[in-house]
Amino acid sequence: MHDLNYVVRSNSSPDAGRQLRRKYLENAGFGQPDVNRIEEIINEAHTATRSESISTEGAALSDADTLFKSLPMTPVVFSHLYLAENGIGLRELAEKIVKEQLPLMEEGIYFYDSAVRDQYFPWAEANMSLWREIIDSLNDPDIVDLLKEVNVRI
Repeated sequence: MHDLNYVVRSNSSPDAGRQLRRKYLENAGFGQPDVNRIEEIINEAHTATRSESISTEGAALSDADTLFKSLPMTPVVFSHLYLAENGIGLRELAEKIVKEQLPLMEEGIYFYDSAVRDQYFPWAEANMSLWREIIDSLNDPDIVDLLKEVNVRI
């Protein structure tokens, strides 16, 4: 449910999916208190706006979502799909990832659960390094020419 906003509007925040989420949850038999609580959890776990003050449920959603983002295969297997679905270029995606996720790493809230952090933070650091290097490489005219030659949107 937390990424349903992408069905409503490409490259959007969770708020864009609020009405559609509510519709699905109500149709599934959830009452208003539960629908409201699910909305709160989704909003507090959103990568771009989350903080140190987060509920247990928000932390669990956040850690699951962040783990997916930091898996070593995610940039290789799924990034091209995200780029196409959202109609953005490689630079915009790389800058979004670094802008949203690097501060969370620096604040020590990239993962909330210590066992998850201990096991997966090295992958997250490698992933962040990759995206930072992508941004840097896009400042090289030869790289830009190569990507244009193979029709990669920059």
